[in-house]
Amino acid sequence: MKRSTFVKLIFVLFILGFSLSFYSCGSSEEDETNSKDLESKLNSILGEIVTELKPGKVELTPKTYVELNAVLVVSNYFLRKELSKDTNLTVEEIEEAIFSNQAIILSNYGLSYQDFEEYPLKKGEELREFEINNPDIIRKYNEINELLPTLLD
Repeated sequence: MKRSTFVKLIFVLFILGFSLSFYSCGSSEEDETNSKDLESKLNSILGEIVTELKPGKVELTPKTYVELNAVLVVSNYFLRKELSKDTNLTVEEIEEAIFSNQAIILSNYGLSYQDFEEYPLKKGEELREFEINNPDIIRKYNEINELLPTLLD
């Protein structure tokens, strides 16, 4: 799949997440404008970070690990936000849904959750070198984390 198709797929997922979120809570025009600005900014940053990740089996490298982390962080945020609206769900049920979602996303790239979680333990030095040699990518990754408000506050 071409990079542009992959970026479009991510964009569609974000639009779906935002649409569900705002349709169900009847937000004001100001909230909608702010969310569209956030959506646009997130898509722009993800498009700059996710350059090597392609659907199908991938080999974990420092670059693909950071790319997958960025995708998971955004996906987790929107899923947690949506599930938190259901007052019948417990924190444990929400966390289980997020874990399941992560496992599904990773399996789309031929990876297990365990392999992904163990990668930094096995390749910590390579990840540190990547961070030192690619400060722009790390800055963009950190920018994503700063853009997404935490639900725990």
